Amino acid sequence: MLFCVNKAVPLRLRMLLGFIIAAGAGILLMYFSAKRALEPLSVNETGEQLYSSVKVAATEINSGIIYAQEKALLIASGEELRALLASPPAPGKEEALKAALSRSTKFIPGLSAAALTDKRGATLAVFSREGSRVSTETGKAFPGAGEIYIAPPIIDKDDLIYEVALPLALNGNTKPRWALSCRFSVIKMPRILPPPSCPKVTVQLAKRKGEKIVISSADGKRTEEELRAETAALFLPVLQGKEGYSADNGGTEPLVYSYARLQSPDWLIVAKAAVPQHAASRARKALAQIRVQAFIQFAALSLAAFLFVKLMSCPVSENAAAAAALLEELGAAPPADAGACSETETIAKALAEALSRFKTREESGLQLRNEAEKLREEDEELKNQNVELEKLNKYLLERESKISELKAELRELQEKVDRVKGE
Repeated sequence: MLFCVNKAVPLRLRMLLGFIIAAGAGILLMYFSAKRALEPLSVNETGEQLYSSVKVAATEINSGIIYAQEKALLIASGEELRALLASPPAPGKEEALKAALSRSTKFIPGLSAAALTDKRGATLAVFSREGSRVSTETGKAFPGAGEIYIAPPIIDKDDLIYEVALPLALNGNTKPRWALSCRFSVIKMPRILPPPSCPKVTVQLAKRKGEKIVISSADGKRTEEELRAETAALFLPVLQGKEGYSADNGGTEPLVYSYARLQSPDWLIVAKAAVPQHAASRARKALAQIRVQAFIQFAALSLAAFLFVKLMSCPVSENAAAAAALLEELGAAPPADAGACSETETIAKALAEALSRFKTREESGLQLRNEAEKLREEDEELKNQNVELEKLNKYLLERESKISELKAELRELQEKVDRVKGE
């Protein structure tokens, strides 16, 4: 036991160690509780950094879409192209349209393909650069008057491709008769910089199509999923009008999801990052401050424990002096060891000696009580014997008295007999 008499460890030191261990255990519990409370800070910090990077990328992509729309409108407003469309059918008109479309798009940077179609979906003219072509989906799109169709995102070898389709109407006609589809590779896929605490970020772009969603990944993979599919679950918050970030702490490492909506193309962007357990500078700084405070508190509690033990040990010294005096009074020598444990040993020896003397006296008293009881029993027996002797003496006296009376009567009778004989 911690406070038992032990020559190897002084009582004061045992008390001091006990208080210090208790203080250290309490501070450790407080530290680990604070650490658990600060763990979400790492996720929040990563989420804020990731969302900020996502918003920057969304702004960049949005600018590219606006650029693509402006350039598509510029191509559609070409006078030569519009004049050919307004002219009646004639031999060589198709070649002229191709040439006009090529000249209209010649100095448009970032444009990789264009197609001119009528409302029946027939292709009238095609422009292609480096073998690129407008996708079938965009080529068949025929938006209404004043509308611009923006296709779901396409990622090809780190290039973010925009495809837009806009209607063409001539001579103030509100009903469009043709559609111009353009394919732009304006910028590289924006790099969403991972937060310092995360080694890698996964980015996906998507666009809703009715009850389905088209998802494009940074690795070029493009899939069309149902909204109820598990792969589409990441986009549900932003489809519900939310922007920001969320966390999933179910795995070994927390996952942070950041999402935003691109208003111009109505695209959705989601970035996912895994947060290592050692991450988060703010959490680390807070924990470092808590560790410093815990060390200061531990030092203060240790000093307080030292002073408290010193104060508590004063009565022990007084009791040790009283115990030494008691040993001298009892005729026993105090412990020869004058070390740190002599006080407690002196008290223990004095108590043991006093207990031994008490037991000895108690045994002597018990022996005397037994002898006194025995003497009382013998005295009682003698008293009983004296009573019997007194009764016997009384009986003998009575018998002797009767014998004397009988002798007197016999003498009288003898005298009477003698008188009778004498007569």
